[in-house]
Amino acid sequence: MGIIRESDINEIRERNDLVEVVSDYVKLKKAGRSFRGLCPFHKEKTPSFFVDPLKQLYHCFGCGEGGNVFTFVMKMERVEFPEAVKLLAERVGYEIKYEKGESRDKSFRERLFSACEEAAKFYENYLWGSEGEKAREYLERRGFSKEILKEFRLGFSPSQWSTITNYLYKKGFTSEELASAGISIQGEKGFYDRFRGRIIFPIFDLKGRVVAFGGRILEGEDKDEPKYLNSSETPIFKKGSLLYGLYQAKREIVSEDEVIVVEGYTDVLALHQGGIKNSVATLGTAFTIEHFHALSRISSKVLLAFDADTAGKTAAQRGIELLSEGRSEIYVIRLPSGKDPADLAREKEELLKVFSQPEPLAQFCIEEKIKGYSLENRVERVKALQEALSVVRSLPSYLAQEEYIRLLSERFNFSEEALRLELKRGKRYNKQKLEERVEELEPQIAAEYKREEELLKIFLKEADLAKKFVKDVQDEYFQSLAVREIFSCLSPYFESGKEPNLAEEMDKLSEESKSLLSRLMLEEVNADNKKVYLNEILVKIKEYFLKEEITKLKKKLSENSSTVNDEIFEEIYRLEVLRRSLMQEV
Repeated sequence: MGIIRESDINEIRERNDLVEVVSDYVKLKKAGRSFRGLCPFHKEKTPSFFVDPLKQLYHCFGCGEGGNVFTFVMKMERVEFPEAVKLLAERVGYEIKYEKGESRDKSFRERLFSACEEAAKFYENYLWGSEGEKAREYLERRGFSKEILKEFRLGFSPSQWSTITNYLYKKGFTSEELASAGISIQGEKGFYDRFRGRIIFPIFDLKGRVVAFGGRILEGEDKDEPKYLNSSETPIFKKGSLLYGLYQAKREIVSEDEVIVVEGYTDVLALHQGGIKNSVATLGTAFTIEHFHALSRISSKVLLAFDADTAGKTAAQRGIELLSEGRSEIYVIRLPSGKDPADLAREKEELLKVFSQPEPLAQFCIEEKIKGYSLENRVERVKALQEALSVVRSLPSYLAQEEYIRLLSERFNFSEEALRLELKRGKRYNKQKLEERVEELEPQIAAEYKREEELLKIFLKEADLAKKFVKDVQDEYFQSLAVREIFSCLSPYFESGKEPNLAEEMDKLSEESKSLLSRLMLEEVNADNKKVYLNEILVKIKEYFLKEEITKLKKKLSENSSTVNDEIFEEIYRLEVLRRSLMQEV
């Protein structure tokens, strides 16, 4: 399609008021000159999410998320920048012009999307017409409301061999397109419908486009046919990475920071109808690493709610592989024997009880690994312990490994030292160290970061002061990379004395810098005399910079102690004189 023009990006930004866009997702209330609401990016009870209608920026003082209208849509819809621009363009009815004069004719993939959408509409209409009465009666007996069927766009396919195929031919689609979309199949006498006489479950991608279908045969129909039939993989559908109901559930998943994975389409319908709207289902496949990756991007907690047999099989086949990823916490919900989530959804109290007792996947895997051994037998107890340690080895966190070593030591009556030794003897022993993170900066550098942020805040809010003082500030003065990036980006505004167009410049910044900028714009400068305050801050920033430069030079000098370097000595002396003169100003 080509590149979206800068002028279009600016126009789309201007036409989409941030308060209105955010209000589509969050209930906002006026709070002074800003608007406030519960943050959609993390759980909270007290609103800490603010939107500035003048600056067209948002910031959460709870989790630190911040940005402009494009950033917000990207995070809420889990899309990249170009897609966010398109979504906002569609919201205000703006037609994007693409650079390089590239044609906007639909690509082959887009034709497949269109074919699936037309098929979905056909199936929907067929379900709610006279021909779909039998299917509607079945769904009603299963307890599904009209509202939930409409929300998930369920349909019904004719039992004839080529009804939908002929219908889509008349809509201008070719046999190649229908076969590639998984709607039709080529036989000896031509193309015929893949789904015949089935309840249709449209499958959506994350953007809400229909990409495939699942079909369930009605009870009492042809027993030679499989109960469920799914679309084969196509250029727009990969069943190993998509999940049923994810499009409908994604906002609730983000809000709850938790997702429940079940096995069947009807399980998802029943749970959503029962108010558990953060549930999704696999598409006739096992829960894959690709599924896990997709869910990890929007949730830090994944709950697998499969029946006992399936859960055990998943643990055996995928458990260790999933655990080694370490992206999100994974839990298993043990369902009562003979019951699926759809059954439990009709008994709300029992459902909530079962779902409130998830078991960590690591613990579940260990139990599955050792359940065939007799722990009373010394030999079998050792074998069971080795099986349990194979799970512990897969854990990416050293702290998690230590916790399970402690638990296994108590359970199997072996010393923790012996278990650690056994882990190290294994070739697969996870030697990966914990990622070194400094939770709190040293007080000195933390104070420096604070000063730099205060200087930048004044520059952002006081254009006259920024113009007067900016000539005394250099990029290299800043220890904070985020402050340095923002200062470099906005320097032309500071030098001209003009107020920065933050909503536009925001798109040029890194995520960390966006968050910092949005926060600073919503904070106040707590100083009676801002000019004096700014001068004091700038002097301290310069002094800290000079001290760091002197330290680097002294280190360089000590590394070359065998030779006398007059230039380094002279530079240290010059910087020290500057530093002392600055200290007298403080």
